Amino acid sequence: MSAGVDYPVSGRLRAGVAVGYELLGGRIVERGSFVASLDYSMVEMLAMAHWAPSSLGPLRRISLGPGLFGARADLSTSAGGAGFSDLAVDEVAPGFALDGTVMQGGDSPVRIGLEVGGRMVFLSDDTWTMALVRLAFHY
Repeated sequence: MSAGVDYPVSGRLRAGVAVGYELLGGRIVERGSFVASLDYSMVEMLAMAHWAPSSLGPLRRISLGPGLFGARADLSTSAGGAGFSDLAVDEVAPGFALDGTVMQGGDSPVRIGLEVGGRMVFLSDDTWTMALVRLAFHY
């Protein structure tokens, strides 16, 4: 889920900000006789440039920009939690976003499209790379 605002800079270029939240899923980890679960999520705050290409078919918007990402991996255990503490993540880190939106052309107050994108977040001990596909409403 994401929401943003932008402002026209020139005929086909816009600039804006966006805030988003992603539930990334989870996994079960076993170490010896102990079991833990990890639930991954991320909050994003982005500064984006949006370009409206005229000759790329149904691809009507390409967006890219830097951001700050709140990456989390919440740890749940019934016993032996200290043995899994290295897996927990709670960090704000810089990153980069790139999106492409396929939608109908023309002038309309509301345009619905399919957004495909990626995120790369540079954590202190790891790099999270994420792909996304979502329904987009442009007002």
